[in-house]
Amino acid sequence: MTRSEFLSSRRVRLAVLTLGHFLVDMYGGFVLSLIPVLYGRLDVKLSTMTTLAGVCGIVVNGVQPLAGMALARIGGRPLLIVGVSLAAFTAAMGLLVNFWAFAALVLVTRVGIGMFHPAGLVATQSLSVSKEHLSIPVFISGGCFGGGMGAVIATQGVTRFSSESLWVLAAPAVVVAGLLAATNMRAKPGGAGEHEDKDKDKDKRSRWRFRAT
Repeated sequence: MTRSEFLSSRRVRLAVLTLGHFLVDMYGGFVLSLIPVLYGRLDVKLSTMTTLAGVCGIVVNGVQPLAGMALARIGGRPLLIVGVSLAAFTAAMGLLVNFWAFAALVLVTRVGIGMFHPAGLVATQSLSVSKEHLSIPVFISGGCFGGGMGAVIATQGVTRFSSESLWVLAAPAVVVAGLLAATNMRAKPGGAGEHEDKDKDKDKRSRWRFRAT
């Protein structure tokens, strides 16, 4: 098997998508878990931090429909790569001491998280219609594990080291972004997925059978 064939295999693409989902949701879990540390460091009220956390949720869910509309025009690969790259900037939040700079950074990362989810789901659906019952739950579970582990990783990192040290956690996203660019990732609704090609072939065979009878 050549390098190109390996990177284009369904299992590898599903693994990359799932790891990307794990990472973006891991980064998404950083802010809430570190509020007790950050609001004192940024010299703001606790209510200010919780309000920002709520706005983050609004931004993520507001971006997702827009990203879904963009899928049909530009395809999902750019959204996947840019999404995971923007989300990775969450790891730099411990370097900031100004609240407004911190808020701007976090909101930008939420745009990335919102971009990744619809593109990732469409790409996962396109992998195989026969294994859709398995590939989609695997992709979703990756994000759930990431969201849970984000709180553990962030709090342990700050406790054992410091909030400034969290920036090293951006490294996995760089690797995943490179893999997303290298793999033959199809993530465009309405006709670019592999399963639709299979469905068309099945329809053709069914019509030929009907004509034969």
